[in-house]
Amino acid sequence: MTTSGRLLESLSATSADGLNELEIATGTTILDSEGEVVELLEVSDATAPSLPAGTAVVGQAFDFGPGIMTFSKPVEITLGYTVTDLPDDTIALNMVHFTGDGSSYEIVETEDSQIAELGFLTGQADGFSIYAILADIPAFEVSDLVIDPSRHEVWGFPTFTAREGEEALITADVTNTGNYEATYTANLMVNGETVDSQTVALAPDQTGQVEFTISDIDTGDYEIAVGDQSTDFESFFWINWLLIGIII
Repeated sequence: MTTSGRLLESLSATSADGLNELEIATGTTILDSEGEVVELLEVSDATAPSLPAGTAVVGQAFDFGPGIMTFSKPVEITLGYTVTDLPDDTIALNMVHFTGDGSSYEIVETEDSQIAELGFLTGQADGFSIYAILADIPAFEVSDLVIDPSRHEVWGFPTFTAREGEEALITADVTNTGNYEATYTANLMVNGETVDSQTVALAPDQTGQVEFTISDIDTGDYEIAVGDQSTDFESFFWINWLLIGIII
């Protein structure tokens, strides 16, 4: 490079596994935040900052540095992955770079390519930060689990006997917290065993309700769960012994 930091020939650096590459074109000037010429670029493994629901890092995140730099021309970054690295329910892939304190990120416009079981995303960067490939995956939140048990009484008032919970209507709200329309299969668990399931298709930020009915429930205590929501439920038979004593 010249003393002013302008490259006299192109620079290309490839990771040992051949999946990731950095290319800087001839004539690019690289300066640090104080306007000094940068003579050393470092790329190291990094831990991606906290991610929003519905995203997952594919493979490894990388920290391009050191520090803040400016480029007179955009540099080209290629990040690769193997198909086996992808989550099974991947909807879309994006290269992103994390901004500020790492609490947010921006999507990099990329070109995609694939060779056999290897995939590559190539985009241009105006500066360095942490870069990674993010997979968009379905994300759902289950809330408001409600159990409405049946109740059968002999005599209305006063009650002679009551049977509660021989049947039950179970409802729960499901919200799509991801970025894409997706389907969610809600499993109804009774004492840890799946007894029914229902699938709903929801757009991003849309909330739907799943509904289950169970019947012929023996008396006893039960744990009911849908997703990560759970609650206890009692099915019982009640006799008004005081009333019987009065009758006798």
